[in-house]
Amino acid sequence: MNIEEGVDLVVEVCKEGGFILDRLDVCLLRGALSGLTVEQTYLEYKLNKACAFGYFKTNRSPKLWKNLKSVLQDLAIISSVDKLGRANIWSYVLLLKEAKVAKGLHNPLASASTNPLVNSPELPEPSANELNESVNISNSVISELPNTPQIMTTSIRRKLPELLEFYGREAELQQLQRWILRDRIRVVTIVGIGGVGKKSLVNKFIEDVQRLVPPNVPFAQIVWRSLRHAPCITDLLADIMTELQEDQNIKVDLPINNVDRAIAQLLEILRSHSYLLVLDDWEVLLDGSRTGVYQKEYSDYGKLLDQLATHEHLSCCVVISREIPIEILRQERLNTSVYRTLLLKGLDDKSASQILTARGFDSNALRLLDLVQHYQGHPFALQIVANIVREQFHSNIAEFLSLSTVVMDDALKDLLDGQCQRLSPDELEVIYWLALACRPVTQSQIQNWRAGKTPSSLTISNLESLRRRSLLQLVDGDDAELEGEATEDLPPSSIYFTLEPVVMKYIAGRFVEEFCQTLIRLFTTKQLSQAGVICSHMLIDLEAPTAIQLVQRRLFLDRILHGLARLWMSHAEFQASCQELLSLCESATMIMPSYGISNLQLLVTASEYRNQIDLD
Repeated sequence: MNIEEGVDLVVEVCKEGGFILDRLDVCLLRGALSGLTVEQTYLEYKLNKACAFGYFKTNRSPKLWKNLKSVLQDLAIISSVDKLGRANIWSYVLLLKEAKVAKGLHNPLASASTNPLVNSPELPEPSANELNESVNISNSVISELPNTPQIMTTSIRRKLPELLEFYGREAELQQLQRWILRDRIRVVTIVGIGGVGKKSLVNKFIEDVQRLVPPNVPFAQIVWRSLRHAPCITDLLADIMTELQEDQNIKVDLPINNVDRAIAQLLEILRSHSYLLVLDDWEVLLDGSRTGVYQKEYSDYGKLLDQLATHEHLSCCVVISREIPIEILRQERLNTSVYRTLLLKGLDDKSASQILTARGFDSNALRLLDLVQHYQGHPFALQIVANIVREQFHSNIAEFLSLSTVVMDDALKDLLDGQCQRLSPDELEVIYWLALACRPVTQSQIQNWRAGKTPSSLTISNLESLRRRSLLQLVDGDDAELEGEATEDLPPSSIYFTLEPVVMKYIAGRFVEEFCQTLIRLFTTKQLSQAGVICSHMLIDLEAPTAIQLVQRRLFLDRILHGLARLWMSHAEFQASCQELLSLCESATMIMPSYGISNLQLLVTASEYRNQIDLD
């Protein structure tokens, strides 16, 4: 088998699995099969006009390997614990060829030849005829399912959240279609950071389902409930069953005071017909200090989720959450298929660009794609930023990108405030380190920065907790070829961690604000025990590549000095206050290492330099 045959085979199998490889994916795959690094691939195929190298390496490359591993896992070619990357891709391609020859792998639902819902990102939007055809395909799939109830109408008594706009997500919609309509998975969880489009995705899925024609409508009724106000579980179940009772002439014994009895009655109803139950804002029920664990008064919700997943019935429950519930975590460890979880990321470049063009930007506008990649396709962030660029920068994207480092509208800040307020002190310490790093880093690097204050097991636990909260990006060590980094001492299988782009911007701003407030307080109190982030985190990593240090100076040191300038202190007063704190730090007996001295020295030096420039 030659390289092109290997590429064609992987492209074909991915298409059958519902994952369409675009040009960047194919270049990455061809480069890996040719023995090229990510950088060599970028240069070899002249991809500088298609995307920035940083995006190509830290976003598209790990995303390809993650998606490809998922496809191969579905085909039992690879296990969940196996690594997949450039170093061993040929081994799995050859196994894939053997399996395809032996078994004739084919997935009629996901095949592009039979399912128009599978659209390449390079193709135009589907026509009305194509959409109608896609509905017919879905009907044919549903009609082939065993024991599928033939239902004439789908009832929705309460209005769903309004779907104002929707772009892309073809692959995600197909995944939901396979899980819910074909595989009849009983509990599907949509997890992602706030504003990434979880509600919109489920809403779009429901909208597509409603276009199906009788007699193959898959659900007798669709019930959507928000848990934003954390209702008592018996009240919620009574509310849901009352609605189902009114529409389907089902007898329900109300009121219900016993949780077990209420769940048993709901399961009996779900066995009678096929219903779609959507439970939104699930994270409200969870304890902020322990990821995925319920607050004591809401622990019965975990019982509900477990019963819905493990007991036989005809319906499906879709859970929308910013954090993964504990039941899902347990099943992840057991590697079972009781639940299905879709981790929602940002939009692809084409779909995200449509958010901007819908707001008046020319599709060929200078640096339009750079703006999309700057926020890595986060839909809500792009909606906010589009308005800022249009109104404050007269739609000049290049000017906006050249002048701004962090743009955080109040609406977006409020969204992330709610999610990050749930972090424990240890998680907040780790997430600050990830923001300060300004690049993907390993667990051992973070552990070293924490200066031995905590055991490595706690750092690992903190990182895992942040992942479950949808705040992290994981980059495979095979693809984390960071320029200037001394990675030769790290094992090839190392996993690198970084923050979601929008989270990175928010956390950077939050750190700068906390640093300034803490320093102002220290100038007055001189209490080093209250030094907080000034002593716990270093502003500049002097062992990092020069390029990274420059970014750290711009994002943190310069912004801290700018923030402190609002004190209306003279340069001399500022220098004197810093020198006094330096003397206290140097004379204090510190049990644990501290970054306070180096941070204060950096501030003194940078302030002196800026003052000299102002005088000149």
